[in-house]
Amino acid sequence: MDDLIPGLVGLAIIVGLFFLLRVIVLWYWQIDKITNALNSIDNRLRDVTSILSSVKDNTNNLPRTVNRICPNCKEQVDNDSKFCFKCGRLLDE
Repeated sequence: MDDLIPGLVGLAIIVGLFFLLRVIVLWYWQIDKITNALNSIDNRLRDVTSILSSVKDNTNNLPRTVNRICPNCKEQVDNDSKFCFKCGRLLDE
């Protein structure tokens, strides 16, 4: 039992030094600030993604006026379009 106590004290010192050095390394490299910034960016990107998906869902329900066909690629285009969205050709007025 007497041999066990110095080993436990040594283990406690090693664990304490590990946590102390970990805090110093994290402070030096500012890892906590970087992690918080990345989490903030991630949350904002999730918000933007959800907004964009809702906008995309809403625009799919809008009626489209397809009255012309591109002479180059035969894609259907809106009546008020100046360019073909598929091939990029300038459409005649």
